[in-house]
Amino acid sequence: MQPTFKNISGVILLSLLAWFCWLMLKIIVLYIPLNPDTGFLQLKQAYLHIDTWRVAFYIHVFSSLLALLAGFTQFSKTFLKTRPGLHRKLGYAYVINILCVTGPAGLIMSFYANGGLPSRVAFIILAFLWIFFTAMAL
Repeated sequence: MQPTFKNISGVILLSLLAWFCWLMLKIIVLYIPLNPDTGFLQLKQAYLHIDTWRVAFYIHVFSSLLALLAGFTQFSKTFLKTRPGLHRKLGYAYVINILCVTGPAGLIMSFYANGGLPSRVAFIILAFLWIFFTAMAL
């Protein structure tokens, strides 16, 4: 069977998604143990004393890998055809994660975004749209 452009592009896209998941995992590991002067937190020293922001940050960081991995499976037609039950369960895991964990944590963090009011408004809109479209997908 000859490889087609669709097959090759699908493999490339899935490979890129897998690569970005790997990079995200490498970033997440830096925050174990909960180190307040690692990576992104070095820019957020002014907010570390705010318990709500700090908890939302760690929830957002650690649950993001679940969102990436569960979301990763939802774009594979082969996975849908060969493992429909697992595909559905991972889809529900993604939805619950976004609606109840990662989305609300991202919304809380958006109120403290760098860049002033325009950035804050943009991140608030992003969080609402992420939650809204995930709910619509359900």
